[in-house]
Amino acid sequence: MEIIKCIVKGTAIHPEDVAKLWDFCTALEDGTAVEMKLSVWESGRSENASRYFHKLRDRYAGAMGYTREYGKAELKYKWGEWLYFSKDEVFEVPKWAGEFVEMYGAIVFMKSTAAYTTKEMNLLIEGTISSCIENSIDIEDLLKERGENG
Repeated sequence: MEIIKCIVKGTAIHPEDVAKLWDFCTALEDGTAVEMKLSVWESGRSENASRYFHKLRDRYAGAMGYTREYGKAELKYKWGEWLYFSKDEVFEVPKWAGEFVEMYGAIVFMKSTAAYTTKEMNLLIEGTISSCIENSIDIEDLLKERGENG
């Protein structure tokens, strides 16, 4: 799946990143049918926010003695976007990118941070900061960095 931001001009749709569209199309054989879903573009989380979250995650995981992967999953479970999965109920996989993860004996489908909106990423960052503070993890340098950049 490829998400490409486009601009509408009249009844025409123009991709902002033509190279991304080119790469997608050249990987397919002529005549291949593709699905096109149209919606109004919602600005996602910024790359700076993503990098900042991962710095916080690294600090949290290190201090808690977790792997970075487990630390990220725990923080996303506490503060992020996920859906509970049960074998006994019909589960429709959401349209957003993500993966199944086992947390505290439950199976959940966690949304990929790459698919987070700005609001979702900000909530995840704020929650991660709270988790660091609750566990007496020194993040003063990261808080200063956020103040300087954000």
